[in-house]
Amino acid sequence: AIVTQKVSSVMGIEAVTKRELATLGYPDCTAKNGRVEFRAQAEDIARCNLWLRSATRVLIKLKEFEATSFDDLFDGVYSIPWGDIIHKGAAFPVRGKSVRSQLHSVPACQSITKKAITKKLLA
Repeated sequence: AIVTQKVSSVMGIEAVTKRELATLGYPDCTAKNGRVEFRAQAEDIARCNLWLRSATRVLIKLKEFEATSFDDLFDGVYSIPWGDIIHKGAAFPVRGKSVRSQLHSVPACQSITKKAITKKLLA
């Protein structure tokens, strides 16, 4: 399955990461604000983790939605099919970051996200 992947890098070297991705065979990339986004097979995640030297993390974009309130955040996170991603009994730490967001409280966002995932898994 083709998924959207986000590669994070240090601010200012997105162009280096983008060139590395092109060398690996992913020429259609979008670079901005310390991240490079591209579409690839799910199996390519491991390849990128091994061979990208300028990237700090390789992430999978599960869903994109606008959240201007904590209710919107809960509903957006809840709508993701977590049962297909997280196995029963697995731990899932939630780490957050807020960049140019109306939802400034990172601890509150983490708590709401954890609550939405837990509720979805128990549904």
